[in-house]
Amino acid sequence: MKRFLIVCTVLATALLQYSCDSGGTPFSGRASYQELELLPPASKVIMFADVRAINNSVFVKENEDLLQEKWHSEKDRKSVDEFFEKTGIDLKKDIVAVYFALASGEGRNADDRIAVVVNGNFDLAKVAGQLDETLQEKPGEWDKKSINMKIMFKNEHDDNGSILLLDDQNILIGNSGWLEKIAAGTRNKEDNFRDMLQDVRSGKHFWVVVNKGMNELLPGKSNNPFTERFAPLLMARRFALSAEFSDKLNFEGFLQFDEEQNSRLFADLARGGLAAARLAMVDNPAAVDALNEITIETKDKRTYIRGEITARTVAAVEEQSNKY
Repeated sequence: MKRFLIVCTVLATALLQYSCDSGGTPFSGRASYQELELLPPASKVIMFADVRAINNSVFVKENEDLLQEKWHSEKDRKSVDEFFEKTGIDLKKDIVAVYFALASGEGRNADDRIAVVVNGNFDLAKVAGQLDETLQEKPGEWDKKSINMKIMFKNEHDDNGSILLLDDQNILIGNSGWLEKIAAGTRNKEDNFRDMLQDVRSGKHFWVVVNKGMNELLPGKSNNPFTERFAPLLMARRFALSAEFSDKLNFEGFLQFDEEQNSRLFADLARGGLAAARLAMVDNPAAVDALNEITIETKDKRTYIRGEITARTVAAVEEQSNKY
């Protein structure tokens, strides 16, 4: 089981480097409602990545060597490569997009329900065969069942780690109760996500929306220097971030607070953090230029952050990090 969970974890990271268009009816950005309606209606966190567009962007191609270096340094990468080879899944050709949601529960409690939709082109018979072989390494931990002619692998010890082979375009990972409903034909037809996604502009290749307090998602202030330094961050009640990939990475996002003064306080702290970062990288002009491109402003109860990152910036920051 451990090896397979590593596969799932690394897959979630690797998906941001590869893919193909998601098709279906546009919902927000390039996301498809066809896949979004698979997510639990009570989702408080939703993420989407148009993996092919990201992979085909000039920005990613210019950073390909660095990305490959990071990928090759991943622990247990060999097991991951073997898994994809046996299932016939080609990350560059077969993966379309990835959707992620977090529903119910508070913060990192066990009550949180994770939902992941991997959209692509799959040989389900081959995938099912490899899953059978991999999961049988720990007898009794997995229960294979058929629901409405859909194959599901239920994880008996981690209810967020069950797997559903929905069709040759969608593999789902997450809470078994959610997967059973999807296999039976239930969909989120109530369009519950439009309010959450109203601040995500169209055409984005990546976005994430968090419709719950940051104090529920981040570790407590104790024993955490970051949250101690940016304590007002924990008072944010909503967060959204979107990005577009071309020859550079353009990003924008906001944090929404209950009080306007908290928004201004966080913005002041964030500007101070940028100033400190510029001083720390004073001998690295490219990194300083990138930090100068980041703007922070407030409007009512929201703090907006916008900026861009170029391939030159990534190389400069990597060079800087290697000094320490």
